[in-house]
Amino acid sequence: MKNKIIWTIAMLILTFSTVTPAHCKTRSDYMNIPGTIVYVAPDVTYTDLSAEVDIYNQLDPGVRQALANIGIRYYIINEKNDNTAYGHTGDTMFEGDGDGIWTATTSLNTIYSEGRLQKDLKYGGTVMNHELGHVVDVLYGGGQIFDRCISGQNEFGASNTEEWTQLYKKYKTTIAGFGGLSKYEVYNAAEAFAESYGHYAKDPAKVRKAAPEIAAYIDIVNADVIYRFAPEYYQN
Repeated sequence: MKNKIIWTIAMLILTFSTVTPAHCKTRSDYMNIPGTIVYVAPDVTYTDLSAEVDIYNQLDPGVRQALANIGIRYYIINEKNDNTAYGHTGDTMFEGDGDGIWTATTSLNTIYSEGRLQKDLKYGGTVMNHELGHVVDVLYGGGQIFDRCISGQNEFGASNTEEWTQLYKKYKTTIAGFGGLSKYEVYNAAEAFAESYGHYAKDPAKVRKAAPEIAAYIDIVNADVIYRFAPEYYQN
C-alpha cells in the first residue's frame, strides 16, 4: 500500500517534456522523476522505477549534477511495449543547432539517452550508465559533437585522446570480460569507454582491480566534467 501511495504522489508531480531532435523519436508521454534526469514510460511499475533510480544514483553526485545542469535526459523504455529509436539495447542521441553542431555552452540543443528497462535490470544498470558514459565522453574537454540524429557523425572527447587509445589497446580483452554485454561493446574506442564507465559506476572496486589505469582515467574525466559543468561539486 505504501508503494502505491508513493507512486500515486510521484505521478501527480511528474512533469512532461517533449524531445524533438531531427529524425529521432519523440517521447512526449514520458514523465520526469523529480530530482533526476530520468524520464519514464507510463507503464513502468514503481518497483522497476525504484531500481532504475538506484542505478542512476550509482553515478558520482557531481556527474549527476553536471548532467542535470546541461539538461541531459535519460529515457527508460519498457521494451515489452516499446523500443529504442534505433532498436538497440540503448542509444544516445544529440540534437544540434541548425548546422548540426552541439556544444555544451548553448541552450539551443538537446542531448538524450535511452535504454531498455528489462535489459538494464538484468545487467545491473550497465545499460543506463553505459549510455550516460557516452555523454560524459563528449563533455570531457568542453564538449562538442556533430548531430548524430542528422548525420550519424560524432566526435568524442575522452575516448578520442592518445591516452585512451593506448588504454583501449591494452585493456580491450579485460573490458570484454567485465560481464553482461561487455563482449559486444569493445568494437571501437568510444564503446569501450562507455562500457568501462558503466561498470566503473556499478562496481568501482572490480574495475580498479582489473584495470587500475582505466579507473584512474575515468576519475580524471569525471573531475574535468564536474569542474566544467558542476563546479559547485568540484574538489581539487
